[in-house]
Amino acid sequence: MPKKEKQVLLQPSPHYGMPANGIPMLKISGKWLKEYGFNAGDLVNITVREELLIIQPVKKPDDQEWK
Repeated sequence: MPKKEKQVLLQPSPHYGMPANGIPMLKISGKWLKEYGFNAGDLVNITVREELLIIQPVKKPDDQEWK
């Protein structure tokens, strides 16, 4: 699958009783997520590194290869 990049603006979170600019919020959606294997209701792992987020679907036992 070809590399696809998206630019998404981080919004201020309206939660936590803090000033609007205190906590960044990221919301992503779109048909492209489904095209790349993400479906509504899927559980995902988010790995955080300095200035990097990696979002991966959690494989269900019936999706895993048995060796």
